[in-house]
Amino acid sequence: VKYVEHMGSDEIVIESARMSTGRGFEGWEKDAKLLDFLYRHKHMSPFEMCELSIEVQAPLFVVREWHRHRTQSYNELSARYTKMPDIHYVPTADRLTPKETSNKQESSEGSGHNIENIPELIVGEQNAIYEFYEDMLTAGVPREVARLNTPVSRYTRFRAKTDLRNWLGFLNLRMRENAQWEIRQYANAVSSIVKEHFPRTYA
Repeated sequence: VKYVEHMGSDEIVIESARMSTGRGFEGWEKDAKLLDFLYRHKHMSPFEMCELSIEVQAPLFVVREWHRHRTQSYNELSARYTKMPDIHYVPTADRLTPKETSNKQESSEGSGHNIENIPELIVGEQNAIYEFYEDMLTAGVPREVARLNTPVSRYTRFRAKTDLRNWLGFLNLRMRENAQWEIRQYANAVSSIVKEHFPRTYA
Protein backbone atom coordinates (compact mmCIF):
# COMPACT_ATOMS: atom_id res chain seq x y z
CA VAL A 1 0.00 0.00 0.00
CA LYS A 2 1.53 3.30 -1.11
CA TYR A 3 0.41 6.86 -0.38
CA VAL A 4 -0.29 8.92 -3.50
CA GLU A 5 -1.89 12.18 -2.31
CA HIS A 6 -4.51 13.62 -0.02
CA MET A 7 -6.69 16.69 0.27
CA GLY A 8 -7.81 18.35 3.49
CA SER A 9 -6.99 17.93 7.17
CA ASP A 10 -8.62 17.47 10.55
CA GLU A 11 -9.07 21.25 10.67
CA ILE A 12 -10.96 21.17 7.36
CA VAL A 13 -13.50 18.80 8.92
CA ILE A 14 -14.18 21.39 11.63
CA GLU A 15 -14.32 24.29 9.18
CA SER A 16 -16.76 22.37 6.99
CA ALA A 17 -18.98 21.57 9.97
CA ARG A 18 -19.02 25.25 10.97
CA MET A 19 -20.05 26.55 7.55
CA SER A 20 -23.54 27.04 8.96
CA THR A 21 -22.25 29.47 11.60
CA GLY A 22 -19.34 31.06 9.72
CA ARG A 23 -17.07 30.71 12.76
CA GLY A 24 -14.48 28.31 11.32
CA PHE A 25 -11.74 26.48 13.20
CA GLU A 26 -11.18 27.83 16.73
CA GLY A 27 -8.34 25.65 18.04
CA TRP A 28 -8.11 22.05 19.20
CA GLU A 29 -8.59 22.86 22.86
CA LYS A 30 -12.20 23.55 21.97
CA ASP A 31 -12.71 21.79 18.65
CA ALA A 32 -11.48 18.34 19.67
CA LYS A 33 -14.84 17.89 21.40
CA LEU A 34 -16.68 18.96 18.26
CA LEU A 35 -14.73 16.51 16.11
CA ASP A 36 -15.58 13.71 18.53
CA PHE A 37 -19.24 14.79 18.62
CA LEU A 38 -19.52 14.85 14.82
CA TYR A 39 -18.22 11.32 14.44
CA ARG A 40 -20.01 9.69 17.37
CA HIS A 41 -23.35 11.24 16.42
CA LYS A 42 -22.90 10.36 12.74
CA HIS A 43 -22.75 13.90 11.37
CA MET A 44 -20.56 12.58 8.55
CA SER A 45 -20.76 15.09 5.70
CA PRO A 46 -17.85 17.23 7.03
CA PHE A 47 -15.59 14.17 6.74
CA GLU A 48 -16.44 14.00 3.05
CA MET A 49 -14.50 17.25 2.52
CA CYS A 50 -11.19 15.36 2.86
CA GLU A 51 -9.86 12.78 0.40
CA LEU A 52 -7.07 10.22 0.19
CA SER A 53 -5.62 8.43 -2.84
CA ILE A 54 -3.45 5.32 -2.52
CA GLU A 55 -1.85 2.68 -4.75
CA VAL A 56 -2.20 -0.99 -3.83
CA GLN A 57 -0.56 -4.21 -4.97
CA ALA A 58 -2.69 -7.15 -3.85
CA PRO A 59 -3.80 -10.65 -4.85
CA LEU A 60 -6.85 -10.70 -7.10
CA PHE A 61 -9.04 -12.31 -4.44
CA VAL A 62 -8.28 -9.43 -2.07
CA VAL A 63 -9.02 -6.89 -4.81
CA ARG A 64 -12.40 -8.49 -5.55
CA GLU A 65 -13.29 -8.17 -1.87
CA TRP A 66 -11.95 -4.61 -1.71
CA HIS A 67 -14.06 -3.61 -4.73
CA ARG A 68 -17.18 -4.34 -2.68
CA HIS A 69 -16.58 -0.83 -1.31
CA ARG A 70 -18.29 0.90 -4.20
CA THR A 71 -17.83 4.32 -2.61
CA GLN A 72 -14.21 4.27 -3.80
CA SER A 73 -12.95 5.17 -7.27
CA TYR A 74 -10.67 2.55 -8.82
CA ASN A 75 -8.21 2.27 -11.70
CA GLU A 76 -6.56 -1.13 -12.10
CA LEU A 77 -3.68 -2.49 -14.16
CA SER A 78 -5.14 -4.03 -17.33
CA ALA A 79 -3.99 -7.45 -18.49
CA ARG A 80 -5.31 -6.51 -21.95
CA TYR A 81 -2.60 -3.92 -22.40
CA THR A 82 0.33 -5.09 -20.29
CA LYS A 83 1.90 -8.35 -19.21
CA MET A 84 0.75 -9.51 -15.81
CA PRO A 85 3.44 -9.61 -13.10
CA ASP A 86 4.85 -12.95 -12.01
CA ILE A 87 3.97 -12.34 -8.36
CA HIS A 88 1.68 -14.64 -6.41
CA TYR A 89 0.37 -14.88 -2.88
CA VAL A 90 1.43 -18.05 -1.07
CA PRO A 91 -0.17 -18.58 2.35
CA THR A 92 1.97 -19.95 5.15
CA ALA A 93 1.24 -23.36 6.64
CA ASP A 94 -0.17 -21.58 9.69
CA ARG A 95 -2.71 -19.74 7.51
CA LEU A 96 -3.79 -23.09 6.04
CA THR A 97 -4.42 -24.71 9.41
CA PRO A 98 -8.14 -25.43 9.99
CA LYS A 99 -9.66 -23.28 12.70
CA GLU A 100 -12.45 -23.85 15.15
CA THR A 101 -14.73 -20.95 14.30
CA SER A 102 -18.36 -20.01 13.87
CA ASN A 103 -17.45 -17.74 10.95
CA LYS A 104 -18.57 -19.63 7.84
CA GLN A 105 -16.24 -17.54 5.68
CA GLU A 106 -13.15 -18.66 7.61
CA SER A 107 -11.00 -21.71 6.92
CA SER A 108 -12.84 -25.04 7.16
CA GLU A 109 -11.80 -28.67 7.57
CA GLY A 110 -8.94 -29.80 5.33
CA SER A 111 -9.07 -32.53 2.69
CA GLY A 112 -6.41 -34.81 4.17
CA HIS A 113 -3.38 -33.13 2.54
CA ASN A 114 -0.25 -32.64 4.58
CA ILE A 115 -0.59 -28.96 5.54
CA GLU A 116 3.18 -28.44 5.58
CA ASN A 117 3.47 -29.43 1.90
CA ILE A 118 0.56 -27.39 0.57
CA PRO A 119 2.47 -24.07 0.12
CA GLU A 120 5.02 -25.90 -2.05
CA LEU A 121 2.22 -27.45 -4.12
CA ILE A 122 0.59 -24.04 -4.53
CA VAL A 123 3.87 -22.54 -5.78
CA GLY A 124 4.32 -25.38 -8.27
CA GLU A 125 0.86 -24.85 -9.70
CA GLN A 126 1.31 -21.07 -9.85
CA ASN A 127 4.62 -21.47 -11.70
CA ALA A 128 3.11 -23.89 -14.21
CA ILE A 129 0.19 -21.57 -14.95
CA TYR A 130 2.46 -18.55 -15.39
CA GLU A 131 4.81 -20.48 -17.69
CA PHE A 132 1.83 -21.45 -19.83
CA TYR A 133 0.71 -17.81 -19.84
CA GLU A 134 4.16 -16.74 -21.09
CA ASP A 135 4.14 -19.51 -23.72
CA MET A 136 0.81 -18.24 -25.04
CA LEU A 137 2.13 -14.67 -25.25
CA THR A 138 5.22 -15.90 -27.09
CA ALA A 139 2.98 -17.80 -29.52
CA GLY A 140 1.13 -14.58 -30.29
CA VAL A 141 -2.04 -15.20 -28.30
CA PRO A 142 -3.63 -11.82 -27.42
CA ARG A 143 -2.98 -10.76 -23.81
CA GLU A 144 -6.70 -10.57 -23.11
CA VAL A 145 -7.04 -14.27 -24.02
CA ALA A 146 -3.74 -15.51 -22.58
CA ARG A 147 -4.81 -14.35 -19.11
CA LEU A 148 -7.77 -16.74 -18.95
CA ASN A 149 -6.23 -19.20 -16.49
CA THR A 150 -5.01 -16.49 -14.13
CA PRO A 151 -5.40 -17.67 -10.50
CA VAL A 152 -6.87 -15.34 -7.90
CA SER A 153 -3.55 -15.61 -6.02
CA ARG A 154 -1.82 -13.48 -8.68
CA TYR A 155 -1.08 -9.90 -7.68
CA THR A 156 -2.42 -6.91 -9.54
CA ARG A 157 -2.07 -3.18 -8.93
CA PHE A 158 -4.72 -0.50 -8.61
CA ARG A 159 -5.34 2.98 -7.33
CA ALA A 160 -8.18 3.77 -4.96
CA LYS A 161 -9.52 7.16 -3.94
CA THR A 162 -12.38 8.20 -1.71
CA ASP A 163 -13.25 10.70 0.99
CA LEU A 164 -12.32 10.38 4.65
CA ARG A 165 -15.82 9.31 5.65
CA ASN A 166 -15.66 6.26 3.42
CA TRP A 167 -12.07 5.38 4.36
CA LEU A 168 -13.26 5.27 7.97
CA GLY A 169 -16.08 2.96 6.89
CA PHE A 170 -13.60 0.72 5.08
CA LEU A 171 -11.36 0.52 8.14
CA ASN A 172 -14.25 -0.14 10.51
CA LEU A 173 -15.21 -3.19 8.46
CA ARG A 174 -11.86 -4.53 7.30
CA MET A 175 -9.84 -4.14 10.50
CA ARG A 176 -12.27 -6.27 12.50
CA GLU A 177 -11.28 -9.72 13.70
CA ASN A 178 -14.00 -11.35 11.60
CA ALA A 179 -12.69 -9.81 8.37
CA GLN A 180 -10.62 -12.13 6.17
CA TRP A 181 -7.02 -12.15 7.40
CA GLU A 182 -5.45 -11.03 4.11
CA ILE A 183 -7.56 -7.92 3.60
CA ARG A 184 -7.11 -7.12 7.29
CA GLN A 185 -3.37 -6.70 6.67
CA TYR A 186 -4.13 -4.18 3.92
CA ALA A 187 -6.62 -2.32 6.11
CA ASN A 188 -3.96 -2.05 8.81
CA ALA A 189 -1.59 -0.50 6.26
CA VAL A 190 -4.27 1.94 5.07
CA SER A 191 -4.98 2.87 8.68
CA SER A 192 -1.36 3.97 9.12
CA ILE A 193 -1.73 6.37 6.18
CA VAL A 194 -5.05 7.74 7.44
CA LYS A 195 -3.54 8.17 10.90
CA GLU A 196 -0.54 10.06 9.50
CA HIS A 197 -2.60 12.62 7.55
CA PHE A 198 -5.74 12.83 9.70
CA PRO A 199 -4.44 11.95 13.20
CA ARG A 200 -7.21 13.50 15.28
CA THR A 201 -9.98 12.02 13.15
CA TYR A 202 -8.28 8.63 13.25
CA ALA A 203 -8.05 8.78 17.03
